[in-house]
Amino acid sequence: MPWDSFKAVASGRVGKNQLWQQATEALVLEKANALLLEFFGQNLDHLARAVYLKKKILTIAILSDQVLADLEIKQSEFIEAINLSFQTEVVRSLYFLS
Repeated sequence: MPWDSFKAVASGRVGKNQLWQQATEALVLEKANALLLEFFGQNLDHLARAVYLKKKILTIAILSDQVLADLEIKQSEFIEAINLSFQTEVVRSLYFLS
């Protein structure tokens, strides 16, 4: 079997594996929470948190109206920063719980 065929089979199985998807989601959440601190500073730690990722929609819980307004303004920048760090589109949009 040529290497390209093996690589295609392996990447197909890895992409469909539920454990792989959960690990990827966890990494995206970790990166999103780190970026929240970078974008808005340390005082944001208890006011906003990325909590869930499904179908490329990142859910962020927010306890402050001011933080919500700021994040809505910087939404496209924030999504771009996450996707840039993973070098692929892992987040398409944000959903806010407030």
